[in-house]
Amino acid sequence: MSGCDSGSESFALIALVTQTAQGEVAAVDLDERLVLDADTRVPGFTFVLVGENPTAVVVPALTARHAYVANQTSRTVSWLPLAQFHPEATPTSDVGGELALPGSPSDMVLSPDEDFLYVAFPDNGTIGEIAVDATNPTTPLTFIREIALD
Repeated sequence: MSGCDSGSESFALIALVTQTAQGEVAAVDLDERLVLDADTRVPGFTFVLVGENPTAVVVPALTARHAYVANQTSRTVSWLPLAQFHPEATPTSDVGGELALPGSPSDMVLSPDEDFLYVAFPDNGTIGEIAVDATNPTTPLTFIREIALD
């Protein structure tokens, strides 16, 4: 993520970490070694609610607009605007949402060209293929197919 400081851009290395038991994702500034408070209006540290039992987080490197979170219990992939994770980020018109999945995801990776998410469904013995449209601020994900693992 980037932020502006007195007219010059400054960059920070931010990690997103699943808080599985709480259904949240926390942001950590690795340069400053600080946990970031997602909403400074609320006393104490607040993190971003993402779904039930988040198991994986993916953020595109080339087209960083949303974070994608696989949620095992709710059987969804959520997308959340990256600005939501940093209290000093400039707000965007991007919105969050979720995509229903045919199984409980355990892990997720992004293709090198960032056009597809691949989600593992161990209970089904399959991998889900999800198309990513990084230019879409409201519904960037479309489920394509389930790939059987023989």
